[in-house]
Amino acid sequence: MLVKQSSEAELLARTPRDLAGRCNCSERHFNRIFRKHFGCSFRERQLEMRMQRARQLLRESNTKIINVAFESGYRHLGLFNAMF
Repeated sequence: MLVKQSSEAELLARTPRDLAGRCNCSERHFNRIFRKHFGCSFRERQLEMRMQRARQLLRESNTKIINVAFESGYRHLGLFNAMF
């Protein structure tokens, strides 16, 4: 499956619509298949991966919070703070 072959960074940067297009199916169908295989929605999994990445960066580096947010896939520090 495309999701298993994609890197984490690529999955963090993609939308369900992008991935559905690459799979030649509708976004709705992609979301159903994803939920069936992974037990959660693509957005839920994407959020989980972003939080894991942020925790790793915070633990293992002295990177500024704003850079951790950007490297974790968040475009706005306020949203990162709210989610974290």
